[in-house]
Amino acid sequence: MKVSPSLLLYEIHPLALD
Repeated sequence: MKVSPSLLLYEIHPLALD
């Protein structure tokens, strides 16, 4: 994966919080 894992986590974080 070229995308940083941190960026992926950042996108999933708000989803998990909801």
